[in-house]
Amino acid sequence: MALTEIENGLDEELLEGVAPSGLRFILNPKPAFSKTMGMISIRFGSTDHLLPGDPANPDVPAGTAHFLEHKLFEDVEGDVSDRFAALGASCNAGTGFTTTSYLFTCTKNHIDCLELLLGFVQNPYFTPELIAKEQGIIGQEIKMYNDDPEWIVYFNLLKGLYRDHPVKENIAGSIASIGKIDVDLLQRCYRTYYRPGNMVLVLVGGMSPDEAARIICGDGDGRESDKQGISLRNMIQEPPGPVQELTTQEMVVARPKLLMGFKDLDIKANWRMHQKKEVVTKMAIDVIFGKSSLYYEELYVEGIIDDSFSASYSGYIDFGLATFGGDTDNPLKFRDRILSILDRAIENGIDPEDIECQKNKYMGRYIRAFNSIESTAYTMMNLYFRSLSPSQAMEIIEEIEHEDINRRVRDLFDSGKMACSIIEPSNNEHEKTNSQTK
Repeated sequence: MALTEIENGLDEELLEGVAPSGLRFILNPKPAFSKTMGMISIRFGSTDHLLPGDPANPDVPAGTAHFLEHKLFEDVEGDVSDRFAALGASCNAGTGFTTTSYLFTCTKNHIDCLELLLGFVQNPYFTPELIAKEQGIIGQEIKMYNDDPEWIVYFNLLKGLYRDHPVKENIAGSIASIGKIDVDLLQRCYRTYYRPGNMVLVLVGGMSPDEAARIICGDGDGRESDKQGISLRNMIQEPPGPVQELTTQEMVVARPKLLMGFKDLDIKANWRMHQKKEVVTKMAIDVIFGKSSLYYEELYVEGIIDDSFSASYSGYIDFGLATFGGDTDNPLKFRDRILSILDRAIENGIDPEDIECQKNKYMGRYIRAFNSIESTAYTMMNLYFRSLSPSQAMEIIEEIEHEDINRRVRDLFDSGKMACSIIEPSNNEHEKTNSQTK
């Protein structure tokens, strides 16, 4: 079949095609690389709660996307992971807020691995017995998450920030929610979301593009064609402020943990606008709190932050949040000092020279991503689902201006949009720590 070149401005050989089934695929041959990575991604994540029927009501229990990811690894022949291992390959999968991905990496048996990936993702096998078994396994996983302070401090923050958006729900769901999952539900979710038009396959590494296209299209010949994507996501209107400004929970930790977040309600009308907003936000955070910034040095010298400090932004077209956090002996002092730094940044503005440095940094980071098969695969998957090309992503970085950063700092870092999540040491941990220091 004819493959089409993807404009990228990086002298990378990026090719795309469409299998007879409607599955789109992106190939990045790297003959000098010994390793190959294949990944199929589906536009279905933990925040997708709708099925055809009544679009106003959620039909999908929390944790369903993650549950479905687990179930696809077990079919009539047993555990798919064992078959990848027998080929000398490793495999993995992950469910996020908006996507689910299945991948393998290998240095040999590329064709067999690609055929296995295409096969198990597109041939579900569900039985009541296997679902009951998986409910027990994922139930233990949920209990493990509930003992993880990093996980708890994050989702407590999301619950404090969001009233209605399903981003506040644990990606794995709850014991109660996964108990509602049955064969019929999984089949309906699979038919709705795991359609070729709602998926993309990315293959990066030492494999011939013509050979890869032959395997992918040959697989697609035997499948029902479905080239149309889906659009079931509701744009949920959230109130501007948080639901709960402060959430505190005791756990077995040596020091308190704080995570503060700013709720982003700047919803963009299209993916290009969203991509620019996302890059601008990350640049602003790097300028203010990056390890080379004066503000970071100031907080570090004062002992307000240590190496556990993090500052980041994450979001999708209908939600987003900027977070700051770390381990601290005085969470409220930490919060107040971060707010004071943000107020100073708003009042003084950002130095134009710092912004130019950030643009160069981000452009370099973007170019370097194509030196890694893993980074290349995830970059191309994200751009595909945002209907953007690599060249457009580079153009967005280049067009960012000084005022874009300052405006974003003023608009996002409003204390009225903020919530805090704190994990405090339990009494037993306090007693243990005190006895060790006497």
